[in-house]
Amino acid sequence: MTTTARSLVLAAKAANDAHDFRRGAELARQAVALDPTQGYIIAELAHSLTHRHDYWLNPAFEKQLVADGTLAEAVRLYERAFELGHHCEFSRLCCGHALTSLGRTAEAARHLRVATDIRALQVHPELKGSYEAAPVRGPDFLIVGTTKAGTTSLYEYMCQHPRVLPAIWKEPEYYLFPERGMDWYLSHFPRTPDRPARFVTGEASSCYLSIWNAKDLIHASFPAARLFVLLRDPVDKAISHCHHDRKIGREQRTVDQALNEELDILEPRPDPFHGAEEYWRTQSGYVWLGLYAYMLENWFSKFPREQMLVVQSEQFWREPGPIMDQAFAHVGLPAHALGNYPVHLEGKYDKSKPEPVRVRLQRFFARHNDRLFDLVGRRFDWQQP
Repeated sequence: MTTTARSLVLAAKAANDAHDFRRGAELARQAVALDPTQGYIIAELAHSLTHRHDYWLNPAFEKQLVADGTLAEAVRLYERAFELGHHCEFSRLCCGHALTSLGRTAEAARHLRVATDIRALQVHPELKGSYEAAPVRGPDFLIVGTTKAGTTSLYEYMCQHPRVLPAIWKEPEYYLFPERGMDWYLSHFPRTPDRPARFVTGEASSCYLSIWNAKDLIHASFPAARLFVLLRDPVDKAISHCHHDRKIGREQRTVDQALNEELDILEPRPDPFHGAEEYWRTQSGYVWLGLYAYMLENWFSKFPREQMLVVQSEQFWREPGPIMDQAFAHVGLPAHALGNYPVHLEGKYDKSKPEPVRVRLQRFFARHNDRLFDLVGRRFDWQQP
């Protein structure tokens, strides 16, 4: 590789690190033109085009990249990089998900399987030799909800246990898109050897709790899976969720405007959880997704309660050690102290000025929270109106 090509690809990486992906693509194209034999340079160009996978959680951007041919070009680049010997789990993941967006899920699954196996042996190199022949069982546990409630932290802590092998993507959301097929879903999970000790794996798709038939689909394929639900004060969760969507550009309204518009639709309804078709035509679910009691009643109709560990998010953040003792025991693992418990993907916004809508939210959720407390047999220390 020429010195100029090396300098260009390093500059492309720096531009991508700064989220200047257009500049990154320009520099990476120049590097590829100078030396088209280096797989990692070609992969860096593909990373630039896909904004390093950022589109995966942005449906509007994903549609744009599909429509203008960017993802198809990225796939060709990734596959050329692999032909040249580029061996990288992130590139395989990106290629797999780009193919998924293009509807080519069988091809996607093959790349995702490679990525998953690379990751598993990076995390546990001592399994080399026994890992390759081990079966792919799918998830032993699923963190099914809820958004902005600590699910990422819980999943990251779970994956620090020496007998947990992480999925290649913690949030595959398969039961939101079951048409992708079980082979696609299973490709996200590592093989789980039984020796020298039983290993487990799992995922954390916080949308599952609110998907009405997800419990039926999961039970049909993984009836013994252990389930986790984190429940945050629905007032705080609604506000945090809205701030998050504003931050990433998905929500243009102010927090007060968005939440008041939702409340205008939901408050007059005697049963706001069911049948609010007009709500979903215009709203984002910030409020509706806090109606936990109805969701849990649905899940308890299919799974025994002892299979689902319901955790109050605020208690989890205050006392992560004891909660993790419960979590490891819930999946049949011995206790494992982590030492420290950093908060992952913490939503940060200005909390110095309480939103005026907060009091209205508290009044709205009061009776629904009481229904939840009766269902789980304990009260959570959430703010009352």
